Amino acid sequence: MSDVAPTPVQPDPNLINDLIAGIVERRDLKSKMEAEHKAAVANVDAQIERASAVLLQMLNSSGATSAKYPAGTVIVKNKRKVNLADRDAFLNYVRETGQVSLLQARVAVKAVDEFMENNDGQVPPGVDVTTERDGEIRRARS
Repeated sequence: MSDVAPTPVQPDPNLINDLIAGIVERRDLKSKMEAEHKAAVANVDAQIERASAVLLQMLNSSGATSAKYPAGTVIVKNKRKVNLADRDAFLNYVRETGQVSLLQARVAVKAVDEFMENNDGQVPPGVDVTTERDGEIRRARS
């Protein structure tokens, strides 16, 4: 076995440039396709919303909670939405009553980054941090 380190391969600058140009071109195409798709889906969603509103109005005016037709059944469904109106009051209530089940656990990435910066790279207890290495392609500036 040889203790000599292998000589690094020098990539072809033209090949590298072509790869970068190809990635930039495909990202532009992808963005255009996503925008077109988003607009088409928004149009279909609007049509569905309008038809659903007509059906809900029909049920509301008749006092019914459902109606069955050959194409399907329309049903009134109540959705509960919850928003945090007073964060401090809510968190104080959770602390006082111990009802932590009212909370959802999620780690704030920026706060963990700041914690690690201020604590010599230490991670808060119970948190795993993984750093992924990825390449980024930036468009050439004109």
